[in-house]
Amino acid sequence: MCESMSCKNSWTRNYVMSAGRFPKPRACGCWAVFNFCRESSDHGPFNSWDRVPFLTDVATPGTPSLTPLYNEIYSNFFIANYESSMCVDNDDGSAYYKIHDNVCHGGGHKSDFAGHSKSTYNSLEIGPKRDACISVQPSLDNVREGYWNNTCLQLLPVQNATGQGPYATVNGCNGTTGAVQDPKALPVMHANTIYNAFGQAYVQCVQATPPFPRATMTLQEFQAQGYEGGTRVEKLPTVDSIIRLAKTTLGMP
Repeated sequence: MCESMSCKNSWTRNYVMSAGRFPKPRACGCWAVFNFCRESSDHGPFNSWDRVPFLTDVATPGTPSLTPLYNEIYSNFFIANYESSMCVDNDDGSAYYKIHDNVCHGGGHKSDFAGHSKSTYNSLEIGPKRDACISVQPSLDNVREGYWNNTCLQLLPVQNATGQGPYATVNGCNGTTGAVQDPKALPVMHANTIYNAFGQAYVQCVQATPPFPRATMTLQEFQAQGYEGGTRVEKLPTVDSIIRLAKTTLGMP
């Protein structure tokens, strides 16, 4: 299923499963989405591109604008299995998404090729792609990416001498010292809970100028600069605790 020229569509209370490529509902409360990308790769159960803007007054009645209504993806249980790269794969300039209250196995928040205005919040993300709970390119102040009030479980084994791979890859720092140089390039991040085997989380911050060096620092070092307030890191919970988190996220008894 693919949407391109339509708007204000809603998919609710569906079980969507088992196809060679991927479905693509823009406003989705589908309940369960899994078993996609069985004949393809480099995308996920939800895949989007925003390469061509449309002039519309849907978001601003009576006043044509290139700014659309937000797309919402909420209350889903995603499994990014087979060759899926991640649950919600916002590719190529994708913008204006509210992604919330989902349980994603193989999740993570992504932004690339000038994507903007996307927020992931109130979600449970289990085993995100490359253990990166959020990986984004530089933001602009008025159209920033957002990642807050999420629970993210990093499940990969040791990747480097410090242990766990970075939970966040962001931009706007000195690539040698890790000092934040451009706060407006950072996404809005706060009040997240990170679980992994080590009980320590790392932030990788990229410098905006060539050759684009990147500094890796602990979550505490990043927070000491005044960012990522309220976020904490713990060791992995039990399976029963993860199941309870999933049920709570989806509003299940």
